[in-house]
Amino acid sequence: MRSTINTKGSLRSIDENITGTGKHTISFSFNPTSFSESRSADYNFSESQGQIFPLAQYVKVGNTSLKFSLFMFDHKGVKKELNSIRKLTLPKQLSRLTYYEQVSPHKYMLSLGGIGAFIGVIQTCDINILQYHKTTMDPIHITADIEFVCVSSSLSSDISHLRKITKNG
Repeated sequence: MRSTINTKGSLRSIDENITGTGKHTISFSFNPTSFSESRSADYNFSESQGQIFPLAQYVKVGNTSLKFSLFMFDHKGVKKELNSIRKLTLPKQLSRLTYYEQVSPHKYMLSLGGIGAFIGVIQTCDINILQYHKTTMDPIHITADIEFVCVSSSLSSDISHLRKITKNG
């Protein structure tokens, strides 16, 4: 049996282009022990006179937040990868923004092997340059802590996705 300590994953844009450069993709290896998934549910609580506890009415699935770290190292430099990571939180366009481009975030498909595939947006991206070339100052070792929040793609896709990731076996 082969050990799979580092598993392949990817972040791939599902929109036409990002800042005029075409589809944006970042492939990476990750350690599943450093992955976290946070889920919630939203309820309305109704209260009336004489009740001991409120009645709960299910409203919707709350935000699903996925947190993980990307690690990149190369003695030749990782400047290209750093610039690619910086694009994760940019709007769809950087010039002549219309109202729609300002409020519609760039969506990504996050593929994490057996953990699942998710559609969402990058909420935060904390980049740390840990090591750089001593003469050119080009980064050679970086980490990026990513918070990915799942968003709706369509009602039927959302329901299909929830069934797939919560089914037994």
